[in-house]
Amino acid sequence: MLIGTSVHAHLRAVRLAAAMAMLGSGRSMTETAYAVGYSSLSHFSKAFRDHAGASPCDWAKRCSGDD
Repeated sequence: MLIGTSVHAHLRAVRLAAAMAMLGSGRSMTETAYAVGYSSLSHFSKAFRDHAGASPCDWAKRCSGDD
């Protein structure tokens, strides 16, 4: 356990935090998912939504200011 979470949970959080930054800087969902180690877009999307509370597409729109 690391800081009250499992190593797996901590690594997932680090990967998804990196994904949030990448999407916020304008990277595509596909490019981001593969860059942070997900080979399945649906698995990435679900993990991202669970972590960030929004879908990757909604997060990217929110960060870019597009409504």
